[in-house]
Amino acid sequence: MKEINFPCETAVIFRDTIFLIRLQGKSDLCQQMEMATGWFKRWFSAPEDEVKAALFVSFGGLYLDYKQTMERAA
Repeated sequence: MKEINFPCETAVIFRDTIFLIRLQGKSDLCQQMEMATGWFKRWFSAPEDEVKAALFVSFGGLYLDYKQTMERAA
């Protein structure tokens, strides 16, 4: 898979912990990523830059890091 197909439900992964997100379209991606980043920051008491550097998202075989995901949202 090279593209993200919407709508979809997927997981944001950080330190072997998943945060489920439901996306109706490209416009939801940025908001849901920020929500997941905030949750991981609170749960692990980790700085934002550490969370963003280590998380990735699975889109049906397409694995993207934070930067790649946000580029797709633009």
